[in-house]
Formats: sequence, structure tokens, C-alpha cells
Amino acid sequence: MADDKILKTIHAATTELDLSTFKFTRLPEAIREKSKLTELKLTGVGLKELPKWIGELQNLRYLWLDENDLTEIPEEIGKLTKLGLLRVNRNPFKHLPDGIGNLSCLQELWLENEALQDLPEGIGRLKTLVSLFLSCPKLHTIPEALGSMTGLTHLYFNNCVSLKTFPSDLSKIDQLQYLQFWGCELKKVPDCFSTLPDLEEINLENNQITDIPSGFQNLDGLKVIRMKKNKVKSIPSWMANKKWKRIDLSENPIKFDSFPENFNSFEFEELELIRTPAGRVSIPKGFSMPRSGSIYGLQERQLNEEFQPEIEAIQQSMSAEELQQTRKKLVDRVNRSLRKYNGKDGTLKKVTDYQVAFLKLLYEKYFDQIKAEAQAQIDIYFEERTVKPLVDIDKLRLPDTESPLWEIVFNDRNWSGPVVCFDYNGWEQDSCVLVG
Repeated sequence: MADDKILKTIHAATTELDLSTFKFTRLPEAIREKSKLTELKLTGVGLKELPKWIGELQNLRYLWLDENDLTEIPEEIGKLTKLGLLRVNRNPFKHLPDGIGNLSCLQELWLENEALQDLPEGIGRLKTLVSLFLSCPKLHTIPEALGSMTGLTHLYFNNCVSLKTFPSDLSKIDQLQYLQFWGCELKKVPDCFSTLPDLEEINLENNQITDIPSGFQNLDGLKVIRMKKNKVKSIPSWMANKKWKRIDLSENPIKFDSFPENFNSFEFEELELIRTPAGRVSIPKGFSMPRSGSIYGLQERQLNEEFQPEIEAIQQSMSAEELQQTRKKLVDRVNRSLRKYNGKDGTLKKVTDYQVAFLKLLYEKYFDQIKAEAQAQIDIYFEERTVKPLVDIDKLRLPDTESPLWEIVFNDRNWSGPVVCFDYNGWEQDSCVLVG
């Protein structure tokens, strides 16, 4: 019965065919006859093999192969010379064919792959490629050929934690505007990043980088640096030589005594130093701030006078036995929510007595109000839908005795909507961010 439905869907198609709601391991032969197809969606169908005749569908412009069981991509895919978009995310193949470089019209290539170990040299022939997205934890080398992809404007590497070798020169990629290496465990910024002539924004968040390279000052177009969650200890003095739109150094071990002497001559629109050591102490007397621009984080320097005593009073009123019972009850409650989004790796594990008292106060006094605000935000987002999604906790950052900062993030249960994030300093809400 299912085969009949698949065949009817195929025969009814003219230029666009979406089989993502079906399940099959081999591509139906009937598709081979659809030579006029321009779009083919095969997301999550359970495909184990891509036939060589796929190269006969030479009018294809969009091909989705995400979330299948493909262990190999045939060389014949290179015959799809009109293809503009190729998505092969979440498949177990270890290598790409060199023939992929023959996709002379390809503009977007998506490779989120747990098994992929290398990229073929042929990838350098993709002169029309505008956007390349890779999330490949076993990828160990970026070939020199990447430097020949002169059409690139956006380049994304996420969670590529095994990278050891980078191209020596990227100066020929003279249209690249956005470069991202997110969560790749980089310990230093590769030299080749400073050879990109038209780079406007670089995202190096969630790495192990200790220094901002001086080579960045030679990139005339670079206006935005995002280096949240690294190990940067100081702000280099050379940054005063450029005008910046945004610099994000949040959650780095930056202290006031590491600020450069010329900090007051910096020019920027926004500088983020949220959750840094500098943000947890009072601004030193005589410290000279830049004349213009907004700095986020330095205002978060003193414990809220009402917040900490409120928690400490609860903590002191509870016996050791009550603390233990409350810890189990409330941590279990939070983790039931967190597991829906993050699995066991995203749950709370070690919670101090102070944080137990915080959770008790949160749930007994504030939680219903905060959740209602989050629900209202998402209801507005889904105003035209008859069935509104229900929100639940996605992430929760707990305060400690050193810092009152905490953050609670809500999402809808089906991940079909936006994220509502409340950022607090004590009980004072600093911001509510809705991300669609």
C-alpha cells in the first residue's frame, strides 16, 4: 500500500517531488523517468544507497538528502551541473567523491556529518559556491583547495573538534564576509584567518583561544568579532586602531588589571563583557572608559541587595535533612524539563545549598509569573495558529554566592517556535529576548 502511494506521488510530480513523508531504503526506479525534476526532497526516508543514475536527473537544482543512512555518495552526483543546493546532513558516509567539484552551479552545500573525515581536493573547483556549512567532529584537515573557492561569502565550521590542518592562504576568497568556527576546540586562531581581505564578521565562540591575533587589525572590513566562551585573558591595545561595530568577549577570564592603558581611546558601538571577572567587581576608581559606545557586563558588578539575603534566609532556615530532600525534589523537577531538550548531558548535577535555596524561592515565588511571561511571548509569535504550543524550560543557569546572574530559557515542546530567554541580575530582569 505504501509503495502504491509512493508511485502515485512520483507519477503526479512534474518539476518538484517531496517524498520525505515516506520510508524506503532504495530510490524508486520511477524517479529515473522524471527528467524535468528541479527539486527532489528525500529527507529522513531511510535511504541506504544513492543509485548512479541520480546523475541522469540533470535538471535538478535542489537536492535534499538529510537524515538518511547513506554510506557513500556516488561520483555520478557530479553530473548534476545545474544543482544549486545540496544538503547531505546526518548521513554516515566518511568521504565525499572528488566529482562533487563538477557541480558548476552549486551555491549552497550543507555537511553536518558525524563520520566525515576529509574533504576532496575537487571541492576547490566549486567557484560558484556562496555558502558552505560543515559540522563534522571527525574532520581533521581543511585542504588547500578551499582557498580556491573564490565565490564564498559565508563559511561555517561547527563542532569540528578534530581539525589539525588549515590552508596556508585564503586571500583569494576575496568575497568572504562571514567566517564561523564555533565549538571547534581551537587553541589559537589560524594565521590564514588574517588573510581574508573582505571579511566583515568572525565568530569564534566556544573554543579554547587565549589571544586575539594582531593580524585582525589588517582586515579593513572586519567590524564584528564574536569570541564568547574562550580563554582570552586580556583585550589587546591594537584594537584601538580600528572602529568596531561589535566585540563580544563574554564569559572569558578578563579582569580589570588586564585592560590596556589606551582602553579609553577604543571606538566601538557595542562591547560585551558579560560574565567575566571584570563584571563581578566594582569598576576601579579612576578607570577611564571610552567616550562612546555601549559596554554590557560591567554594570553587573555587585550583588543585588535584596536578592542574596532572600536566598540566604531560606538556606539558614532549612536543616541539613530539609536541604537534601528539597535538593532531590527540585533538581528532579528541573531535570525533567531539561531532558526534553538536552538529554541527560544537559541536566543539573552538582547543586550547592545556596542554589537549592534559590530553586525553592524560584518555584515558590517567581516561577509561575516568569513562565506566564514566556508563554505570552510565544502565544504572540503563534497568534494565527489555533493550537498554541506549551513552553517548558530549555536551559537554566544557576547563580552562586559570587555572582547573582542567572538565566532561564524557555522553548516550546516541539521545537517549532522561538526561544524566550530571560536574563536576570538578582531578581531584576535585565532583558527578555525572543529569538525566532
